[in-house]
Amino acid sequence: MSLQVDAKGLQDSDPEKEQITTLETSAETCSTSSGGGNWFREALARLATWGVEFNGSVPSSSSRILPKRTDPRIYQIFCVWFSANVNVITFGAGTVGPIFFGTGMRDSLFVVIIVDAIYYGAAIPSILNVISMQGFLTLNCIVGGQALAGISDNLTDTTGIVIISLISLVVTFCGYRVLHWFEAIVWIPNAIGFIVMVVVGYPELRNAPLSSSSTLAPSVFLTSGATLAAFVASAHLLGAAFASAAVTVPSWQAGLGNGNNVGGLVAAILQPTGGFGKFLLVLLSLTTPSACAPTMYTVCTSLMTIAPFFAKIPRYVIAIISTAVLIPVAIVCDTHFYATFVQILSFIGYWVAPYIGIIFVEHFMFRRNTWSRYEVENAWDQPHLLPKGYAALFTFVLSIGFIVVFIEQGWWVGPVAKAGSGDIGMIMGFLFSGVLFCGTRWVERRQFNA
Repeated sequence: MSLQVDAKGLQDSDPEKEQITTLETSAETCSTSSGGGNWFREALARLATWGVEFNGSVPSSSSRILPKRTDPRIYQIFCVWFSANVNVITFGAGTVGPIFFGTGMRDSLFVVIIVDAIYYGAAIPSILNVISMQGFLTLNCIVGGQALAGISDNLTDTTGIVIISLISLVVTFCGYRVLHWFEAIVWIPNAIGFIVMVVVGYPELRNAPLSSSSTLAPSVFLTSGATLAAFVASAHLLGAAFASAAVTVPSWQAGLGNGNNVGGLVAAILQPTGGFGKFLLVLLSLTTPSACAPTMYTVCTSLMTIAPFFAKIPRYVIAIISTAVLIPVAIVCDTHFYATFVQILSFIGYWVAPYIGIIFVEHFMFRRNTWSRYEVENAWDQPHLLPKGYAALFTFVLSIGFIVVFIEQGWWVGPVAKAGSGDIGMIMGFLFSGVLFCGTRWVERRQFNA
């Protein structure tokens, strides 16, 4: 099978036919290695007519085949991020302070409020992002599975995790259109559920301990909380408040079980509302893919940017592989939710800090906050047109080494942290990388004119 495209065909073609033509190229790669025949291409063509996305990492604006994405509905951006961050998953993130670090309601809410450029070198943050997002995906499915299991004694966390994972796979498999449609409506039941939880639980929330009994430095929780700064504060604050109050409410404490069952806590809070509460719990649990699906989508696109080889793998295949890894890992980590949560967030925070510092300096200092200076359409896959990346890579590696002395975790305590500073590795990594990159990038531009 060959793919032929001419100028007239491009002018006269419609997006649906263009997408089918594109997926045929992808299907050829898969069917050739597996010995498959026309049935595989026909199946993909049928999926395309149903709106399933087959675009990979190629920018649609620079593609000769893919239809341009010119969706004028700006509110969709709000829906995607709002739905992904207002759910029981961010509620669970807020419970980390009271449950894991032993902070009171006042301390937990305070922390929540406070925190709330290379080609080949770009493979490093891409790899780290795949690992980070897969970790987040694991946490998301654990909380959703726990919430679903709270509906009935006949449902287990394992069953719930599998159901949430498969729903997330379906949304991610379908791609851009279905994902945006899903995020546009899924926030509604979450918002209703949280409002009901506040109304029902308000009397107990008034009696929650405000002060902290923990001797841990506030900066330890600050490090984890800062990584969650992108979360919508409302759900995060609710999680912190309800988890703090759980110590004074026996039914809520029983719902938490051994302290790792966020879904059980949500079920216990809604229990006084009877059947209506069960219905809300079903909606809250089944809408957790609002966070899982965008995360899985990010895993797919990030993996494609690691190397040209990965870009040839169809996105839907990567989504299936991600789900196959996700389910067993989530089941194993289910009984150690908070320990898993803190370890994943620590890992993410330490590498993201210098990465953000480098990006900020590059964008605001060297690109002068001008998006047109990036030359995305012409240079995104042309190394000779991009910066060499030496400065960013050198800065990133040195920043990670610098962060080590400020880390305070169960697996490592740096000398500065041991002296009493607490865990300020992420903050120092951000500052150090920003200052260092100013000098290294200036040298790189002078030497290589890029």
